[in-house]
Amino acid sequence: MGILVGTVASGTPTLPNINTNNVFNVTAYGAATGNSDNAAYIQAAINAAAAASGGGTVEVPAPGGRADVLEHQEGGALRVLS
Repeated sequence: MGILVGTVASGTPTLPNINTNNVFNVTAYGAATGNSDNAAYIQAAINAAAAASGGGTVEVPAPGGRADVLEHQEGGALRVLS
């Protein structure tokens, strides 16, 4: 067993604001369920969100009406919201 040294933060972490003004749906960039590879279309939507003033949200619709959302964050990070 290892020994944990340090402190543990208390309280609830502050979540970043989600920019819902700039939503980039990957289907608008060519992604489709019937495609064997949507990587370039998803990347195009991510690039558009990264270039948008104030960032943006990449929406990835799934069959059946559910959508996963990729949020582009400061510093190039992506957060997946389902």
